[in-house]
Amino acid sequence: MRNILLITSCLLLTLSSVALAEPVEDVFDAYRNAVKNRQYSSLAKYATTESVRKGYHGMKDFQRANFLKCFDNNPYNVKYQGKTKATIYFKESRNGTANPHMFTREGGEWKIDFVKMRRRIIFGRGNKWRWR
Repeated sequence: MRNILLITSCLLLTLSSVALAEPVEDVFDAYRNAVKNRQYSSLAKYATTESVRKGYHGMKDFQRANFLKCFDNNPYNVKYQGKTKATIYFKESRNGTANPHMFTREGGEWKIDFVKMRRRIIFGRGNKWRWR
C-alpha cells in the first residue's frame, strides 16, 4: 500500500510539473522582452545548456536592433515535433530574414536550441535564411 501511495505521489508530481511548464510562446516572448530591455545577462536561462556552454545564446547591442526588426511584433505559429521538440515559424518573414527558432524540452522546460539552429539554418545574401 505504501508503495502504491509513493508511486501515485511521484506520478502526480511529474504530471503537475509538466503541466506547469511554460509554453514555448511564453519562453520566446520572455526572451524577446529580455532582448528588448537589454537584459543580456538573463538570456542564458532561455537557452539549452549546450547553447550556453558554446556561447551561442548571447547578444550585443549591435545585434539587438536587427533582432527586434525581425522578431518584435512579428506573429508566429508553433509546430511541435513530439513532446521534446518545437519550432516557431514567423508569419511575416521580413524579406526572408525572420528565421525559425527551434526549442528543446530540457529539465521539463522549453529552451531555445541555438546549437540546433546553427546546424540547420544558414544565412545567405541579404541575411536571408534557408534550411541546410
